[in-house]
Amino acid sequence: MRSAQFDRQIVIQAPTESTDANGSVTETWATWKTVYASRLDIRGSEPMDREKVNAMLNVRFRIRYLSGVTTTMRVKDGSNYFDIGSITQSMKRRMGTDLMCVQRDA
Repeated sequence: MRSAQFDRQIVIQAPTESTDANGSVTETWATWKTVYASRLDIRGSEPMDREKVNAMLNVRFRIRYLSGVTTTMRVKDGSNYFDIGSITQSMKRRMGTDLMCVQRDA
């Protein structure tokens, strides 16, 4: 993998829980890792949901090999957020990690 492929910086965020003074638990997102990646938009669709159109964009982010990433995390690319649907690790000399993601716009 050539470093020229990784033309954008993304933030991988993990869910965290915090408790306020009233004891209410709130889920927030915290930065887990900031890495360089390449992005490939795979396809977009607009499924109908009770007369409301939800735009979906499937994206593959390819990063250098990184262990510890899970599907409970999300990717922040600029001002857009993507749910991680699946993770593929290249086992050949730990060459890279592909994050298959979905962006949803309401």
